[in-house]
Amino acid sequence: MRTICCVFLFFFLCAGGYARKNTPAGQIFRTKPCLQSLTGNGITVSWLTHVPVYSWVEYGTDTLELKKARTMLDGQVVCNNYIHKIRLENLEAGETYYYRVCSREI
Repeated sequence: MRTICCVFLFFFLCAGGYARKNTPAGQIFRTKPCLQSLTGNGITVSWLTHVPVYSWVEYGTDTLELKKARTMLDGQVVCNNYIHKIRLENLEAGETYYYRVCSREI
């Protein structure tokens, strides 16, 4: 069984750069991100928001070259939700990954 070493060294809540005027930036996020469902090559990042938003996770092994992950359903981006679960796939065992969660009001 291959085990992935998931050491996520930081997370950054992007609400400050993406919040609209009607919700203060510090009030979009209801919870901090939670890492769940660790497998040999993936992990799920989950969090809650106070308002319905579009969310994504930026992640990678280099903070200057982060990939963007979002949840898709039938070819459509899942958005306008309070509960967010985004799966990060194709992670390599033994690598250190950085990530940040981002949510923006629609």
